[in-house]
Amino acid sequence: MPSLNRVILCGRLGVDPEVRTTKNGTTVANLSLGVTDYSAGGEKTNWYDITVWSKTAEVCDQYCTKGSLILVEGRLSVDNWEAKDGTKRKKVYITGEKLQLLTSISDSKKITEEPEAKPDEEEEDSFTF
Repeated sequence: MPSLNRVILCGRLGVDPEVRTTKNGTTVANLSLGVTDYSAGGEKTNWYDITVWSKTAEVCDQYCTKGSLILVEGRLSVDNWEAKDGTKRKKVYITGEKLQLLTSISDSKKITEEPEAKPDEEEEDSFTF
C-alpha cells in the first residue's frame, strides 16, 4: 500500500539558524519555525524543529535570520535513543528538502538590526527643503 510523508509549513524563524559542518564536510542547519494558527478562539503559535542539509543549509546560514519568513517543504523524521537513565526517548522533527525565503534579503537583515536613532528636533529644523 502506498504511503505519503509530506510536510509544508510557512512561518517565521524564532532564532538565527544553528549551522555546523559534519566530520565529512556536509553543512547542516537546525531551524526553529513558529507557525501561527488563527481560529475563532484566538491564535496559537506552534514551534517546529527543522533540519536542512548541504546547499539548503548554506543558504540558511547566509540569508536567514531570526524573524525571516520562510516556506519549508519536507518530511517527518524520528530519532530514537536511550537516555543516560535508561529511558527510551523519541524526537519528531522535519527534514527540510526545499526552502523558500519569503522575506526579501534586505528585510531579513533589517529585522535583526538596531533601529536607527531618531535625529534630535534641533537637527530636523536645520534641514533645508
